[in-house]
Amino acid sequence: MNIDPIWLLVFGVALAGLFGLTMIKLEERKEKTSH
Repeated sequence: MNIDPIWLLVFGVALAGLFGLTMIKLEERKEKTSH
């Protein structure tokens, strides 16, 4: 089975984006609960 490096790049970017969004959501939740 041969995986194209482009797919690894796309998967990495998607994973990083999802992780970033999760961090932003957690930060917003902290801000709301602290007030």
